[in-house]
Amino acid sequence: MNEPDVIQRVHRFLLTRGIDGRPTPRLFTDPHPTLIGIDRLRPFQRFRIDLGDFVVHPDLLGQEDGEGSLIAVEAKGRDDLLKGLGQAELYQHGVQRSFLAAHASAWSPVLLDLARSKGVGALRVEEDVQVLYAPPARRPLNHLYNALLSDLGCAQSAASTFAYNLPTHYLVWTMVVPPGRPAGADTVLPRLAGYPMPQNWRDAARGAQKLGLIRLSGDGFELTDAGGAMRDLMPATLGDWASIHQEAASRSSARVMADLHPASAAGLRLLLLQDPLVRMVLEGLDRLGAEGGSFTGLAIACSTVDQRRASIFFLKPEAAAVWVRPDGSTPWDEIPGTDFRSTTFFQYKSILKHAGLLAPTALGGASAHGYDPGADIWQRRCHG
Repeated sequence: MNEPDVIQRVHRFLLTRGIDGRPTPRLFTDPHPTLIGIDRLRPFQRFRIDLGDFVVHPDLLGQEDGEGSLIAVEAKGRDDLLKGLGQAELYQHGVQRSFLAAHASAWSPVLLDLARSKGVGALRVEEDVQVLYAPPARRPLNHLYNALLSDLGCAQSAASTFAYNLPTHYLVWTMVVPPGRPAGADTVLPRLAGYPMPQNWRDAARGAQKLGLIRLSGDGFELTDAGGAMRDLMPATLGDWASIHQEAASRSSARVMADLHPASAAGLRLLLLQDPLVRMVLEGLDRLGAEGGSFTGLAIACSTVDQRRASIFFLKPEAAAVWVRPDGSTPWDEIPGTDFRSTTFFQYKSILKHAGLLAPTALGGASAHGYDPGADIWQRRCHG
């Protein structure tokens, strides 16, 4: 069993069972070239634990129960166990619990005792995963822990991005989910009759949940307080909203939702402004000035606002692993368009335009293929 095999089994174990029976829903895999093609290990993201003279990157980083302790895993196959143990020990500076995972044949009583003495957890991997030792949570260094926690939240937001570039698909749920009580899909979906909902309505519902408008549980829906407030800002009928959607979606129209229905766009702006990534983008645009600038220029400006978040938000995870230097800097002018996240320059840009946060400049394209970041102009929209 090699290292990628170990990582796959530990990844599955953490997602489904977890340490101490607590699943790890917020879980990321380092985008190493040997792993990036394994879809079941998504989402990928490289996380940096900066120890001054050098930087280390866990193979897996997650948060127990979504809100509990941060855990880091260093995985090995049958070799380099002492090196792996040393790496796992270093991760303790940034997380509450750190683990070494290795094939069952690699574990010896001496190695297990050594791991215990260093406070490093031990995972024995065959077809299944056995926890040989689960250390108690320890207190990491505050600045490293806080940086990792912020990066994890940013990566989660970037990974669970909007599937559609029109926010009408997200706001419509506030009109069909009944207030005050949970409702099943059998109740909610028929209420969408007359609205051009995409066939994959679940992606649209997840976008509404990302905005904080609804809560999803299986096929169940529940309107949040924010969703109830947005409901009051929406048009009187679903037919009116469908007309607004069609106008916003029309290629012959240059009008955005902020022009077509200012009240709902204002509500969407308030929701988006709670997102740290959106605030970073707007602060970057402020630094570019009233005329705005290219996508590359925006990445440079945002990097001066928050270097770590900018690399996560703008770059594909596998590209970030290549371009981000040990000191955290990034040579933005050298990066080709294919290495940027298309969800950032397409879906995110479109949502911000329709909300009225960006001027309605053209989108750069739906994919990174052929994308020119120097020609993609981003500019703040001014409100009187």
